[in-house]
Amino acid sequence: MKLLHLLYAITLVACTLGFTKPANAGPYEDAKATFDRGDYGTALSLFIPLAREGNGRAQALLGYLYSTGNGTARDDAEAVKWYQLAADQGYPGAQFNLGVMYRSGQGVAQDHEQEVKWYRLAASQGSIDGQLQLGLIYANGYGGVGKDDREAIKWYRLAADQGSAEAQNNLGVMYHSGRSVTRNPKEARDWYRRAADQGLAAAQYNLGLLYEEGDGVATDYKAAARWYRAAAEQAMTSAQYRLGLLYEAGDGVAKDCGEAIKWYRRSADQGLAKAQTRLGQVHRYGCGGTRNSKEALKWYRLAATQGDGRAQFELGEMYYSGEGVARNCEVARKYLSLSLSLTGGSGENEAKGLRSTSTNVSLEDIQKLRDKVLGCVTSDSKRDR
Repeated sequence: MKLLHLLYAITLVACTLGFTKPANAGPYEDAKATFDRGDYGTALSLFIPLAREGNGRAQALLGYLYSTGNGTARDDAEAVKWYQLAADQGYPGAQFNLGVMYRSGQGVAQDHEQEVKWYRLAASQGSIDGQLQLGLIYANGYGGVGKDDREAIKWYRLAADQGSAEAQNNLGVMYHSGRSVTRNPKEARDWYRRAADQGLAAAQYNLGLLYEEGDGVATDYKAAARWYRAAAEQAMTSAQYRLGLLYEAGDGVAKDCGEAIKWYRRSADQGLAKAQTRLGQVHRYGCGGTRNSKEALKWYRLAATQGDGRAQFELGEMYYSGEGVARNCEVARKYLSLSLSLTGGSGENEAKGLRSTSTNVSLEDIQKLRDKVLGCVTSDSKRDR
């Protein structure tokens, strides 16, 4: 199964969840309206006297302004002061943001136990952000909290039911992978779809993966391409890469090497090693009749520096044969050795680790190349003496 995408984002939230909202407009409502218009400097001046009088909602938003530097110079210590006052009054938005400050050590000594404490208080009052973050904490084990997938699922579900796209996606991953729940791709699909419909790229990618693999749903390359494209257009590298594969193969879309290369390139330019390797293969072996060994070398080298074993193997081949580069057996040996070390030794697993749809590398081919390269290095060494 291909890599699923969990979302681990955490940001401050401009949240002033109060327990009740006054029916009539007043000083706070005027200040909040100014904040909502983006006039942060004026909002700051209006919030300060309210916050000093003990207005928790004003304290929470004042903390947000200081922590983000909107309308004033950023001042993390001042932000923590106001978040703390609002959090102590039970405002969940301030509690969550105080947890974020403890996480990163902004304006306060870094303290993950305090971080988790404030997330938990916020989550227990219905904070979507707090619930999502607790789900992530339990899913990974963090801040003195042991890993507990069932607890993670509980918090994800609470946030997902409130409409959190991130929690919906992460809950889908739990069902997709069968982590502490009965594996249920159809349930995963439903959660992915909710998040994907909200525009979350990770969920769009995961949904595309379900349709491409036919995992719990009928294989549908057109649907896979549609969801990959939605994520790819948000610059998600894995989706760009897989959309390229569909175009190269003509699965769910008309076969189009130009489109395939376009999407590989977008992904590769962002640093995805397997997209860089694929670009190398396209240029080395051709797609639509185009071959360019020097361009292949360029992309293989980029992937190889990231530890991609297939790119390293093919670089070894090219340096051994002098394809697009001066023949250099020592460099070929180096790349081949790196590649083999990453595949965990010799044998069938090694061959599978290096197998490519373009090169169809076999264990015999690997052994032959290794023998040739070592023989070439030995010959060169004798000649240099």
